[in-house]
Amino acid sequence: MTETKEQISQVLNNMFTKVFSEQENVRAFLNLALPQSLKETLDLSHIEIEFPNYISEALKNAYSDLVVKTRLINPPTEKKSRADIYILLEHKSSPEKKSLVQVLKYMYLEWQNATGK
Repeated sequence: MTETKEQISQVLNNMFTKVFSEQENVRAFLNLALPQSLKETLDLSHIEIEFPNYISEALKNAYSDLVVKTRLINPPTEKKSRADIYILLEHKSSPEKKSLVQVLKYMYLEWQNATGK
């Protein structure tokens, strides 16, 4: 990647981090992006934002991701009252065949982090 592309990627990464560090911005995004049937199950008045630390130092400048945690409105049991929503925004200069594998890896790392293993 040329220096200019890296600079643009870093600017976009910083913008993403700044915008989605605010609960109101995350709430507005989720209200626009999620289907109504899903929004009706989530308590979007309760939002926690986390920026995970499992991305390697070498990749931190290339990837922007966060985990949004909220609650279910009518949980089936008390233990199932929390819902984690994964938002991964990545700047790619060209399509990659293994993007879904990368997302799966992030999900695995988040689950591993959440269970303390």
